[in-house]
Amino acid sequence: MIDKVARYTDKITVAKYVSETREYRFEEIAKILTTSKRDSTLYRTVFRTGVPFREILAAIEEEKADILVMGTKGRTGLADVLFGATAEKMFRRCPIPLLSLRMKTNV
Repeated sequence: MIDKVARYTDKITVAKYVSETREYRFEEIAKILTTSKRDSTLYRTVFRTGVPFREILAAIEEEKADILVMGTKGRTGLADVLFGATAEKMFRRCPIPLLSLRMKTNV
């Protein structure tokens, strides 16, 4: 097994992973925005890497955002189950109105 993994380590890089993830997410966001039929001059897509809540706070300041809309997952702890770790931190620190959306699950 280690030999198989070793054969591919030169092909797996952080930069390549980030690049592929960025491309995929931009495509998915573009699909959502296209189906929303909203004026494309009303929004801007920003991709950042780092500690999520810190990057979101920095983007809010840099972009001079009016509102933050974010999804939640909720996977650990009680507060995190209700909101999600990043969302819970944003509820405490967000300097602008925050709208949180949770996807309906079949659990």
